[in-house]
Amino acid sequence: MKSVYPRLSLSTHIRTPNISHRSTTIRLYASSTTTSTPATELSTSDPSAELTWTPVLPPGQNLAYDTALSFLSSRRSNLLKILEAFRSAHPNPSPDVQAKIDHLSLQADINHPPLRRLFRQTLGQGHMHLPVMRHLAERHWTREGGRDLLMQRIETLQIVPDLLPEVLPTSSVRLVFTSPSLDSVTDALNKSLEKNGTVEPGSIQRVSSLETPPKLHMQIFHHPSSLLNPSSRLPEGRYTLLVIDPDSPNHSSQSYSPRLHYLKRDIPLTVLSGGVDLFQAEGIEEVKWEPPAPAEGSGNHRYVFVVIQQQAAASSIPETIGNVARNNFDLRTYLNERGWKSSDVVGMTLFRAKWTEEDDEYIRRVWKEHRGEEMPVYGKPPKELKYGYPLNARQMEREREIVEMMGTFDDDMDLEGQVSEEKEQLTDVDSEVKDETVVMEKSSKGKLVV
Repeated sequence: MKSVYPRLSLSTHIRTPNISHRSTTIRLYASSTTTSTPATELSTSDPSAELTWTPVLPPGQNLAYDTALSFLSSRRSNLLKILEAFRSAHPNPSPDVQAKIDHLSLQADINHPPLRRLFRQTLGQGHMHLPVMRHLAERHWTREGGRDLLMQRIETLQIVPDLLPEVLPTSSVRLVFTSPSLDSVTDALNKSLEKNGTVEPGSIQRVSSLETPPKLHMQIFHHPSSLLNPSSRLPEGRYTLLVIDPDSPNHSSQSYSPRLHYLKRDIPLTVLSGGVDLFQAEGIEEVKWEPPAPAEGSGNHRYVFVVIQQQAAASSIPETIGNVARNNFDLRTYLNERGWKSSDVVGMTLFRAKWTEEDDEYIRRVWKEHRGEEMPVYGKPPKELKYGYPLNARQMEREREIVEMMGTFDDDMDLEGQVSEEKEQLTDVDSEVKDETVVMEKSSKGKLVV
């Protein structure tokens, strides 16, 4: 099968530079995703895509530096010519051809010095219409520790398997507190909040700043349709956002069960939606926001933000599925009912919180206003309850043995009592018989006086 990749000759690219590069004006190229490209994406002739870049060294100071710049510039020029010719030859590209167009565009820009510097300055923010910026941003997130830190917190805090059997986020999620409190419980809390309010995954935070929803941003690195179905190139996808507390006390089971704090579905997102707040974005709110309020004595609570890429429109969900309840929420069941899988979870982040004296008044008010009841207070059970009820299997077996032994002992005591009474009766009878015998003997001798 003949490859559609054009053959590229690099033998004529290296030459001694004879140009002045005191200040170079470049143009940023963006590859279109479909024939009907959204207006927000820049075309190759958009004047706003121009960027001025000045090389670090002046020309003539370092021959190797000048040669490298000349090679990269000529190579990129050739690739862009090939890219334009390839686009002209395929006005209505198939998904496979479009993927190769994107690949050529990426290869043309990946080593371009002005773009690399621009990415170091902005991390791609505001330039995600360029495939190269999305590629560099994804590589930065996956290789520079962003996803590694998130996965370490997910594993250490046992989000897997408490909520899901497995998870591997493919999109970067950023949680921002709109009004982070300066009075933290510990110094570590202050360190976990960056200057822009971004929350470090798994850090301990105060809940008093969460009476209203925080800000949640998710950067998609690939077109949503390419994740849903490689044969489709639709630039927009639908997503579901959930906020879950797996550590809500359950009185009936004397254990913990997940509680749902928020649910919104049908959120439209594209690769250009990195600055959109998911709580304020379009969508259908099925469960309103309930502020986190860990009760006194209930320990640390994990508040998990889960973003799911919907595999189907909401209208195709079976009507037999009822309304979602807050208590005893099971994420596995939620996914299975809709035909989704844990691999559809594309974004996740979390933080932890617990009851503190500083937040006691706030937490009690949240319980009263949102749950309609007073905040319960938990503590260690008394000794008699700890060792008496509830009993584990071994303790219950021991109790059964003791009861059986006591029952056997009582039966034996009753039997011994009956034998003793019968012995006493026999003794009385023997005494009477002996007395009568003595009287009869005396009477036979004629010496009995009446």
